[in-house]
Amino acid sequence: ATRTGPYANILQNLGIGMRGSHKHRYQVTDGGMLLDSAVPHREVAPGSWHGPSPNLKMLIRRDFPATGDFVLRVRAASVAKRNEELPASYNKKQRQTLLMGEEVVSSGQGAITVTAAQATDLYLLLLTDGRLVPNNTSKMERSAKFGFDLPARDVYHVDVVTTAKTVMRRIDMNLEVVGTSGRLKHRFRKGPVDRERVEKKALSVESLGILDLPKGQGALQLKWKGGLSVERVVLTPLAKNHAIRRERAEQLTRSKSQATKSDKRQPVLQVSLGNRTDDGQDARRFDSIQPIKTPDGKMANYEFFGRLENLPVPQVDLAELSNLANIMVLTVWNGDFVKDQKQPGSRVLVESMEFEAPYFSRWPPASHTGILFDSPNKGDENVYTREVLQRFLRRAFRRPPRAREVDLYHAFWKSVRGEFKRYEDSVKEVLVAVLCSPKFLFLAESNAEKKTEQQREYELASRLSYFLWNSPPDRRLYDLAASGTLRKSLAGETRRMVGDPRVRRFVESFCDEWLKLYRHKEMQVDVRQFGGFTRFVKEDMARETYGFVQHCLQKDLDLFTLIDSDFVMINQNLAEYYGISGVQGTEFRPVKVTREMGRGGLLTQGSFLSGHSDGRHAHPIKRAVWMMERILGESPPPPPPNVPGLEQKEKDARLTIAQQLVVHRENVSCRNCHQKLDPYGLIFEDYNGAGLLKSNAGKNPDTRAKLPGGTVVDGVTGMKAHILKSQRKGFTRSLVEHLLVYALGRDMSFVDEPAIERIVAAVTRRGGSMRVVMEEIVQSPLFLQEQPVELGKKEDRPDATIGRQER
Repeated sequence: ATRTGPYANILQNLGIGMRGSHKHRYQVTDGGMLLDSAVPHREVAPGSWHGPSPNLKMLIRRDFPATGDFVLRVRAASVAKRNEELPASYNKKQRQTLLMGEEVVSSGQGAITVTAAQATDLYLLLLTDGRLVPNNTSKMERSAKFGFDLPARDVYHVDVVTTAKTVMRRIDMNLEVVGTSGRLKHRFRKGPVDRERVEKKALSVESLGILDLPKGQGALQLKWKGGLSVERVVLTPLAKNHAIRRERAEQLTRSKSQATKSDKRQPVLQVSLGNRTDDGQDARRFDSIQPIKTPDGKMANYEFFGRLENLPVPQVDLAELSNLANIMVLTVWNGDFVKDQKQPGSRVLVESMEFEAPYFSRWPPASHTGILFDSPNKGDENVYTREVLQRFLRRAFRRPPRAREVDLYHAFWKSVRGEFKRYEDSVKEVLVAVLCSPKFLFLAESNAEKKTEQQREYELASRLSYFLWNSPPDRRLYDLAASGTLRKSLAGETRRMVGDPRVRRFVESFCDEWLKLYRHKEMQVDVRQFGGFTRFVKEDMARETYGFVQHCLQKDLDLFTLIDSDFVMINQNLAEYYGISGVQGTEFRPVKVTREMGRGGLLTQGSFLSGHSDGRHAHPIKRAVWMMERILGESPPPPPPNVPGLEQKEKDARLTIAQQLVVHRENVSCRNCHQKLDPYGLIFEDYNGAGLLKSNAGKNPDTRAKLPGGTVVDGVTGMKAHILKSQRKGFTRSLVEHLLVYALGRDMSFVDEPAIERIVAAVTRRGGSMRVVMEEIVQSPLFLQEQPVELGKKEDRPDATIGRQER
């Protein structure tokens, strides 16, 4: 029916969907939608994603904004877990009913017979001579119900007694237990008609399979498309020692054990927004995971915030009239992931979903009042605009603006004021010009010879803030710079900023550059080969690396913890992928590991291992280059021009990768490079292309390698020991150099060598903790924009200016 009323157009473009959800993992109730723990979808085709199963979608067609902040509100509660259900049917055909001529003479012990005369709800059937006979010769489906009354729930063989086929075609017979999920199928194969049996109306017995039937009264609905008649249905209990009875008993025991474990599980809500596509949805998660901590059955509201420009919002095509186009999808699921459909996990009840856009926490919004603030001069546009510009320029340029800068933009405003009806629009035009200035876009430095101490302080505040927080200076940094005391307070401010949650921005940005995490994000792992590798495992691998580095930094651990640690930063999802037991929940936390687990430190993290593969197999050369460049601070030899890949003969499946590389090194043009590279890659051969330990891990002779210096190491464990014993300075220097490159926004050169050596020496002298590294860098002449100091000299001299684009 066509909707009417003031919101008819909007309401007809709203909907809900369960696309991609397994039908047994959700349930519609009077109180809302029940969602079991989600099973991640395997994304075989790139871009094809249905979301985890089950998931609840809000569908909005055409009538949605494309820009601005928004909030998705979900009202939900945790509820009692669904017990793992025993199978309702088994496609195991074991005939129990026997015939003697045209008489049923033998059925198993306790058999229950329901004859055609007892059948009800006949459709396109006639009861003739005690048989259900099709009333015509068409191929239309016929059906009848066979009632039963059982003393107890039990498992039964199901036999059907029929006449011979009267048609050559194949006949499919379906049996359903009314009100349950129990179903059986049987196929009468295509073949010639036995005229003699048809004329004699001879009977035969077919086994349909095995059903789990409930206690009391019930009914079986039998459906088939003509071509034969049905005489009776026989239900025979399984023998006491039947294999399926033993299997069900074992499954019940497992189910009780699983229920005990499920009691410790905590349901969580995760959400995504995206565009409906023909093969799924192009969607991305937003905001954080929110655990449901209220008691079972107690509803609560959960809010998820996002920015539409940061998500794959559909591009509306008004010429596309299909009802399945131009649809924005908002999805919610229970993110307490399980690995297969047989595990119910935890359960949530979603009562409602509400989408609000554009969203403002207050009106007028802070973005407005922060610029067009209250002032006694608000009635004088000329004076008030100068006040607005002075405040805005201070924030945009991260320092007090010069009078000529204010005059410049004020003059521009006066020149364009007449082009706008609204005052606010004229101011906006000028502010856009400010944001296009290099003084906003870049961390520009003043002329070194002419800058004042005050300028140095403000520039230092910006440099420090963008280094550690990836954002402009906060009020404290700004005040210290204004008072000229920031430089004297660097150590304390570094500790404060490292302890602040905003340091996560630095960690993620720096790790992406230093450890080349972009390769992990871009790598398409073959999910046919590695079925457990989902987008959630991939995301959690990156979070593992970020969380590990952040933990080492904020807990001020020894910097060599990055190389070898007795803990990993993981959550339940990643722990199950790695095969580490005893971890529950979605939050990341340090988890103790043993050496036998093959984890600990950056070298064994999935983000590096999977990112430096080809998606199916480990890639020792990529891993070797990463190891040399990022960890040891060594420059791998460049390949010669037009260097060939592994020849086909070298890719013999019978050869290990180590043997293939031996063949490859026989090529004269490849020998020198690979003699230096290969050992650093072969040590990782215990790990496959998806970051998992191989089945022969610890027993693979290929991981034993001789390094260029002559040292023999055995696998990653041996390499860690080698670094901790013989390469401590090399790793320290590599870390310092990469931090300096990130902090200064430029490469290091030979003129920076003395300053780098001085930082490395100071870090070693002070014990080599993570915070010490950061403190020494921010107090170094390089970071302070002073002339690098040669070892043994004390004087600092002004250096040339350096500009860096903001991240």
